[in-house]
Amino acid sequence: MLERVTDIGERPAEPTQGIWAFRFDVQKLRKRLGLTQRAFAKLLHYSQAQVAKVEAGKAPPTMAFAAAMDRAADTGEVYQDILNRMLREAALPEWFGPFIELERQATAITDYSATFVMGMLQTPEYAEAVFRAAQPRETNEQIGERVRERMKRADQLCRSSLTSLWVVIHEGVLRTQVGGLVVMQKQIDYLSQIAQLPQVTLQVLPFSAGAPPSHVPFTMLAVKGTSPDAVYSETPMGGQVDYSPAAVTLAAASCDRLRMAAANEQESAEILRSIAKGA
Repeated sequence: MLERVTDIGERPAEPTQGIWAFRFDVQKLRKRLGLTQRAFAKLLHYSQAQVAKVEAGKAPPTMAFAAAMDRAADTGEVYQDILNRMLREAALPEWFGPFIELERQATAITDYSATFVMGMLQTPEYAEAVFRAAQPRETNEQIGERVRERMKRADQLCRSSLTSLWVVIHEGVLRTQVGGLVVMQKQIDYLSQIAQLPQVTLQVLPFSAGAPPSHVPFTMLAVKGTSPDAVYSETPMGGQVDYSPAAVTLAAASCDRLRMAAANEQESAEILRSIAKGA
């Protein structure tokens, strides 16, 4: 029988603690079956070295590996479901939860994109490129789960309760080749389509505007009415939601200056078209 050698141990990964915990499920199943690591590996059609890496937390588990466990134990899709849940949990860091809940409830959202297109407006290809740049050692399954979770956020655009989405995007974001030329063209075309929705206002802050009023991205959210109740910002270490009046007031003032410095909607649409054409 040929050993499966293509989906484990190809490269080291950086899974979260939750995904690493799957190794204990592997160990428990092997011991419940009363098998040595070598015999267990043979049953799964993997090499002993591959099983050893998963059990030791030196290689991330894959869905193919979980499926092999289900076949060996005749458990349907139990282990696949366990790993799927762990992947979903890993795709949404704990610190991101409060923002996601606010985003789902918000009646008005104002966003300044200084580095990347805001998550809600990313295409799958763009999101994948962003995640791969930040997590170069993650597996395809881990990246795929992150992308799927991000794409769910686009559903907010269909909510009737979200009456306003105002986005200011720095021109540098649009000209940065995230994922390559084709990916960026598709992303910009998508932004042009989104900008035509009645609840969406999209402005581009052009290079010609000079120094931007803010050098960091942030998002303001209003849960009732249009006055912001909270501001969300990120650092390389994570993100936070700040409800303090001082933080909200400061963000609102920055946002007002950004709106004034940015091109108007018609000019912004022309900038998008120009960039899409490669100008």
